[in-house]
Amino acid sequence: MRKIIYFDTSALVKWYLNEAGSDDVEKYIRENGPVDISDLTVVEMRSLLGQRRR
Repeated sequence: MRKIIYFDTSALVKWYLNEAGSDDVEKYIRENGPVDISDLTVVEMRSLLGQRRR
C-alpha cells in the first residue's frame, strides 16, 4: 500500500509556476510523489491560471 500525499492548490501552484518555494516543492514531489489532489483543487487551479493569463 502506498502512502497518500495530498497537495492543496497553494502547494500545487508552486509546482506549475516559478514562485518562491518552487524548488522545494519539486524536490518533495520527486522524492515522495506521486501526490493526490481533490476535485476542488482542479477548479481552483483553472481559476488561478486563468487569472494569471489575463
